[in-house]
Amino acid sequence: MKTYTTVQGDTFDKIAHEQIGSVNYLDALMEANEDKLNTFIFSAGETVIIPDVDDLNISIVLPPWRQ
Repeated sequence: MKTYTTVQGDTFDKIAHEQIGSVNYLDALMEANEDKLNTFIFSAGETVIIPDVDDLNISIVLPPWRQ
């Protein structure tokens, strides 16, 4: 796992998209940071744990129009 230091205005979905590569990993990101689940918009300087994508068993199902 690695960590990310937030900038003012970061959100979980923005961090998932920018640091992991997809908002599909949002649940895993939030599980790794259960102590911050009440945070909707981060202040600058908070440390967020970024889970390793390779260790996640996430099945991404695309909608029919994206397959």
